[in-house]
Amino acid sequence: MTHYAIIPIIALLLYLLMFLSLIMIKKNETIYAFMEVLLAMIAWTMGSFFMRLNVFPFVNFWFYFSLVGILLFLPTLYNFIIKYLRIEKRINQQFWTLLMLGIWAINCFVPIFIEAPQLIDQGYVYDFSWTIVFLFFILLCVLIDMIYTIHKAQKKDLTIYKQLIPIFLGANILILGHLCLLCPSFKGFPIDVLSGIPMAICLFYALYKNQLFEMNLLISRVNCYYVAMIIVILIYYRIFPYIDIVMKEKYLLKPYQIAMILIFVVVLSMVVVCIILEYLLNLVFGKKEVIQSQCIQELGEFLSQLKRHQEIFEKLEDCLKKGLQVENVYLFYIQDDLYKIQNNDSDFTFQMDEILLASLYQEKSCLLVKALQKSLNYQKIEPLLRQKIEEKNIECLALLQNGDKILGLIALPHKLSKERYTKIDLNFLKSVSSVTSIAIENAILYEEAYQEARKDYLTGVANRRYLYEVLQKCQYEKRFEYGSFIMVSIDDFKLYNQLYGTAEGNLALVQIAHAIRSCLVDEEMVARYTGKVFAVILPGKGGHYAYQVAEQFSKKILLLNEQTGQNAMKALTVSCGIASGSCTKDGFEEVMQQADEALYYAKQAGKNQIKVYKKGQTPSHLTDVKGAASSYVSTIYALMAAIDAKDHYTFSHSENVAYYAQELAKAYGMDEEAVKIIYEAGLLHDIGKIGIDESIINKPGKLTDQEYETIKGHVELAVGIIRHLPSLDYVIPAVIGHHERYDGKGYPRRLKGEGIPLMARILCIADSFDAMVSKRSYKQEMDVQTALKIIDEEAGYQFDPQLAHIFIELVKNQQIEVR
Repeated sequence: MTHYAIIPIIALLLYLLMFLSLIMIKKNETIYAFMEVLLAMIAWTMGSFFMRLNVFPFVNFWFYFSLVGILLFLPTLYNFIIKYLRIEKRINQQFWTLLMLGIWAINCFVPIFIEAPQLIDQGYVYDFSWTIVFLFFILLCVLIDMIYTIHKAQKKDLTIYKQLIPIFLGANILILGHLCLLCPSFKGFPIDVLSGIPMAICLFYALYKNQLFEMNLLISRVNCYYVAMIIVILIYYRIFPYIDIVMKEKYLLKPYQIAMILIFVVVLSMVVVCIILEYLLNLVFGKKEVIQSQCIQELGEFLSQLKRHQEIFEKLEDCLKKGLQVENVYLFYIQDDLYKIQNNDSDFTFQMDEILLASLYQEKSCLLVKALQKSLNYQKIEPLLRQKIEEKNIECLALLQNGDKILGLIALPHKLSKERYTKIDLNFLKSVSSVTSIAIENAILYEEAYQEARKDYLTGVANRRYLYEVLQKCQYEKRFEYGSFIMVSIDDFKLYNQLYGTAEGNLALVQIAHAIRSCLVDEEMVARYTGKVFAVILPGKGGHYAYQVAEQFSKKILLLNEQTGQNAMKALTVSCGIASGSCTKDGFEEVMQQADEALYYAKQAGKNQIKVYKKGQTPSHLTDVKGAASSYVSTIYALMAAIDAKDHYTFSHSENVAYYAQELAKAYGMDEEAVKIIYEAGLLHDIGKIGIDESIINKPGKLTDQEYETIKGHVELAVGIIRHLPSLDYVIPAVIGHHERYDGKGYPRRLKGEGIPLMARILCIADSFDAMVSKRSYKQEMDVQTALKIIDEEAGYQFDPQLAHIFIELVKNQQIEVR
């Protein structure tokens, strides 16, 4: 083994390591071109190494093997640069390749350019003639042509040029090293092969620092062991005989002892080389890519569980900060053609510039700002946007894009380390953007479906279902101790539809909903409660504020008549009922029901009114309004006369129930208007029995199941009769619910608890008490104390417990006269 053989070994191992790395990744034509460069260098260094080892078949063979590698180095490097810069195939490169192969073939038969070296004093010495100048001139021409190509590409993309600088520097060192062979000072010293080591280091730097290619965990630990074994065998190939002689003659060791020592040394050497290899691999492909790979994996796992785009943006921000080591991340979401920042309190909001968007498309949705700033297009970008980019030190931009649909934008400032963004970083950013874009698209679809399920299809405001969700959540979380409801009903809306058609009616609903919503702020909300009724919730606001809001949107609704002409919405007005209370204490159902009752008062007061529910008194601002109920007394007594003609007991029972209900309502604190309504409801609650056969009503014995079902039908019959009397429809909620039970086991709708209208709960107690203490064809009267005991026992089951206890006290204190 000659001196300096270690030099080609080092260079060869570096080239082999890079070549093995590239074998195991997904390849394209650029990577194949780079592998051709490495093959040329491997041929050159391997030939030089085997030549110095004098390996079979002979020295000249390995010299010419080495020569073809060094001659093809520049043409293959030129080919790689063309592919890397995405330049159309150039004839020059093919010409240089063929020329170099021709020179090599001629030199193999007639060594006119360079002869094989001679072994002198354990060193190989080249004897050059003047023709070597011709060979160097051709190599110089290739180099100049390559530099010219790089210079042209620099104008288009400075970033790519900078990535090629290490390779260009290494090529120059390599050529300089070969020129040094002409200097007598380096006679016998392999300066040409030595220059291959800086060249290998430059290539290594380009892979590591500039990240020419996307290289992820390319070589496994097993491959490291394999390479380490080859390296150790090559190193110890010739020195083992010398070690064996020294150990036998100087230390007088036996053969088995020598074998054990050599095995230990070889294994130890392999471990050391393997550790070094793993360290080098971590430098090239290592920790950054491992972290980025973990970030993508974690992000994918999280995204599969997230359904709201805001949560996705939060996870995306964490992923980018960890994977790219940046302090700030600006994430934008497109809304109404504006890019609005999602994860920062900054006012960084802008409209996408067409030139910037075109640049992003050209760079496959990921763009380095510095590269853009070098182009002429940068100055054409809207000045305010350029100012924002420069103020925030934005260095990288990436689109969040799913197919052709742009969903948002990622803007990244400089890294914490101040390093520039590499190709690996850009590939990581593209992967993250791709994964996130799909998740954002799915989240948008989910949120749209979520919102649609909670919106009224016609008006766009919340629907009844969502209204109850909000109220239940508010009550459960105890967010507001106090609040107000406004129930808004469109006056004579059925008549409006009959006059102007359903299309105009739908338009009126949309306009009224918009008018109400325009008067609300913060957490206030409007929902479509029924066909012509809207519910407004005002968390944390009192009755006075609610009255002002109701006045405000009522005026806006009146203005709609003027805006659409005298004939279109001439009679369109709304009546409003307002109630205030504590949802956490009273329950939102109770407060809403009070607002509903106030709405009834407004309807009775002549419509186009606002009434505020106040327990035990008529609202002060409407004390001058006479209740409409009193004007319908004649109609009520006409119906009572019809009942009396068919069944005198029912007539008397209805009068008693009306009296008991009236007194209970007064004691509960209901105002005068409500007391009148419940009295009239008591008179009419059994009006439906007009339609029941007398034989069933007056049957002395127990009713059959079929007969009982017939009797139960009197509730629907009563509602059917009252429904045809619009002037009396305000009593329907009380009449239809007077056989409901507090535990939800009543009929006809099986309502439960405070879901039963308050007036119906009052009627239920009054009706049951009179039925128990009255004599009927099928039973004797019950004494009062027993009846009161039953009411007390059924409190919370059949009867409202609060109302039941009030009624019992009224009877016991003789405030109610038992009839």
